[in-house]
Amino acid sequence: MTVPLVVLALFSILAGFLGGWFERFVGRSVPNVSTELSHSSEVVLVALSILLSLSGLLLAACIYLWRKFSPERIASSFGFLYRLVYNKYYFDEIYNFVFVRGVGFVTGGILSFFDRYVIDGVVNGLAAAAKGSSELLRLTQTGVVNTYVAYFVVGMVLFTVIIWLY
Repeated sequence: MTVPLVVLALFSILAGFLGGWFERFVGRSVPNVSTELSHSSEVVLVALSILLSLSGLLLAACIYLWRKFSPERIASSFGFLYRLVYNKYYFDEIYNFVFVRGVGFVTGGILSFFDRYVIDGVVNGLAAAAKGSSELLRLTQTGVVNTYVAYFVVGMVLFTVIIWLY
């Protein structure tokens, strides 16, 4: 996981040095949608985020530092919600089912079909063609020298006609 992050960091540094060119490149492909909030709205949002983070720190200190509440009791009282957050909203299981097993099942079926009927079909077809042509050529091998001379003469006549026509 570190290597992709390092690659992304290097590309972001490179994009920063390219400056205007990269901004124009991205600006043409990504629409510029921006909204501005009033100053009072921004202050309220900043204060709310600070208040929420401090209340999270206070709750964690009450549970784990000062031991005011039992983590097991909290987990049992919130049941389904606790399990949902504990299992990271089952994101890994859903991802595994949809992308790993699902895509693997579909592509595995396609690749199996392609291997069985296309690749094996070509290989088996070439083998059958080689076997059929060897069966035909076997019939020409009689062991009689006069037959071989006749084949040679017919071949030379065909070769001469083909050369003469082209």
